[in-house]
Amino acid sequence: MKNIIIPFLLLAAMALAACGGATETPTAVPAKPTSVPEPTDEPSETAAALPADLTTALDAFLQSQVYTEGGFPETAAPGLVLLVDTPDGRYLQAAGAANLDDGTPMQPDDRLEIGSNSKSFAIALLLQLQEEGALSLDDPLSKWLPDQAAILPNGDQMTLRQLAQHTAGIWDYGDAVIGAGTTDPDKLTQAYTPEELVQFAIDNGAPDFAPGDEGMWKYSNTGYILLGMVLEAAAGETLADLYQTRIFDPLGLESAALIEGVPQGEIDTRGYWWTADGERMDTTDWNASQGWAAGALAMTAADLAKYGKALAAGELFQNPDSLAEMLTFFPDAAPAPYGLGLMDFGNGYFGHEGQTAGFQSLWFTNPDTGITVVGLTNSAAYNAFSFLELLPLFTGEPGTLQPGIWQWEQFLSPAGETTFDDAEAIKILIGFFGGPESVATGSEECGSIGGTHSIDGRGGISFELDASANTCDADAPVTQLVQYLNDAARYHFDNGRLFIELPADAGTLVFKPSSFGE
Repeated sequence: MKNIIIPFLLLAAMALAACGGATETPTAVPAKPTSVPEPTDEPSETAAALPADLTTALDAFLQSQVYTEGGFPETAAPGLVLLVDTPDGRYLQAAGAANLDDGTPMQPDDRLEIGSNSKSFAIALLLQLQEEGALSLDDPLSKWLPDQAAILPNGDQMTLRQLAQHTAGIWDYGDAVIGAGTTDPDKLTQAYTPEELVQFAIDNGAPDFAPGDEGMWKYSNTGYILLGMVLEAAAGETLADLYQTRIFDPLGLESAALIEGVPQGEIDTRGYWWTADGERMDTTDWNASQGWAAGALAMTAADLAKYGKALAAGELFQNPDSLAEMLTFFPDAAPAPYGLGLMDFGNGYFGHEGQTAGFQSLWFTNPDTGITVVGLTNSAAYNAFSFLELLPLFTGEPGTLQPGIWQWEQFLSPAGETTFDDAEAIKILIGFFGGPESVATGSEECGSIGGTHSIDGRGGISFELDASANTCDADAPVTQLVQYLNDAARYHFDNGRLFIELPADAGTLVFKPSSFGE
């Protein structure tokens, strides 16, 4: 699924906090990473070990993303599985809890929901049928689903390709249906037929734009429900059978399943969501009929990696043009250029992100380098795009932190601890103004200060902020923050907090996730 609304990531106007004095009262903010369950060392299949330095970096990342009680679930997850497959070897580890109530640890071979990572599976089926002459992606929707096309706004104008690439302008039911289940247990388990999901979109939304309008793009799960219906109409088989006979069995994806209702043994962990006021919800019983062709598959990290590698190698197709169609990206999509069920993550890496009511995941691969990465989590509140912070390990080029707003909470130094309360704290905005590398901070008194940042995937970080834009004196907290950031050398996460370290043990800046308007 597309992300259920996460307040931490909303793009809206923000008034930066005014600079103010700091107190010398220390708080319970941890100065060093707290103890979390260690990665579980159980590779699912025989593979050579990765180089020790890469393994160390991956271990550090995995542990840094684990949520425990008292942390911030928007930037950490209860349990995670991380798989990295390279020509030099494989890393497959798990950390954290599969079940927060009894502490059952996450295992590397646990099966989790993969949400919208299901979309490329549906596209692979469509392209197989196109190769066989059963349909064309340029067919109008009305050829296959005349009844739905007749009642959908602009339904007689949209093609299968436009639905696949999110350029049909069809309203997305996802947040309204799936998001409702995160606050209402009855709606969490409510079953829908594909026809009912389409009807819900018709009854509750309006087109975002006309199909194929130049430069227009809008993510829509509704379009993929329609594509699932087209697959069944064109092939004369159920979607579950098509997945099984055309993808799961040929590739040996023994853990993979289409969940068609409330899970009945298809997943191995609990799934979670946190409300805006911090209440934890167990959302394991989400009825996956709400996702269907748009996001109802579940599998292990190893099987998702096997699929991604096979897809990238063209093993699912007879004609190389089919993969080329999937990799023809709409450049202005967000958060990344979008092909047919795939996102372009740059430097030859492509994949997708997925979310259900209790899980998030992300995978990416590059057939030229032979590297595939899969991250699975049992939290819908976590931002799975955080797995992209590993990309610099493989590209050799600087990367960036994920877009976010961070509130300066504390400065830890050999001289003591300085704590800022919410009324006086200063925020930094990463990735909102000027691209993913952008950084902004400041206050009403000191003005707006901008710049850039980069990370190296191994804990190194650098900032370049334009201190000349600051109008405050040297003792002002904003001035100190800008200087500290420009001097920064390393960073890490711990239970959802961001720690930025100065060189030579000169101090550590502690940030907590925040949002616009807080």
